[in-house]
Amino acid sequence: MGHCSAPCNLGIDASAYEDRVRDAVGFLRGSRTGSILGGLAKARDQAASAMRFEEANRFHRDVEALATLSSRVSRLSQVVTENDLVIVTGAGDDRAAHVILSGRLARTRQLDSHDAAGEVARFIADNFERYRALPISRAELEPMMIVARWLRERRDEGRVIHLTSAQFDPAALSDGDTSQNQII
Repeated sequence: MGHCSAPCNLGIDASAYEDRVRDAVGFLRGSRTGSILGGLAKARDQAASAMRFEEANRFHRDVEALATLSSRVSRLSQVVTENDLVIVTGAGDDRAAHVILSGRLARTRQLDSHDAAGEVARFIADNFERYRALPISRAELEPMMIVARWLRERRDEGRVIHLTSAQFDPAALSDGDTSQNQII
């Protein structure tokens, strides 16, 4: 894209290079897209004003590609991280609670005792906000996509309880509760 600042040739000082790296990381995390896209748009407009149309066209393609990438990352992040729920599978003594926080399978606990539901509720209370603050690592993407696919394709194989906060009533995990897709 023609934006190499050549730090290996000392073409930029350490402070300016850190700023560029921070912008790039921010862009990849979805928070600093405006400054990078704005810089490319400005370069595009300057090239067009100077009648360097091929260069302006390259900048234009870069702006469109990065805007598309940014939009996709934002949509994926929203879809995945909004998955805060508990999935209850099985029946009777073979039931289990699968806690999904910010799209991640955070914990699976057999519901083999009355205390088990309380443990699940405490885990949610202790970890709900922590999982929201965690950046998504590359290693987590595949398991997150498996959770999303299960929710899309196999939702009827378990009871889904959507979480809206760290507060969770352990009674929602009782075997007698047969309602689907609750919101807690």
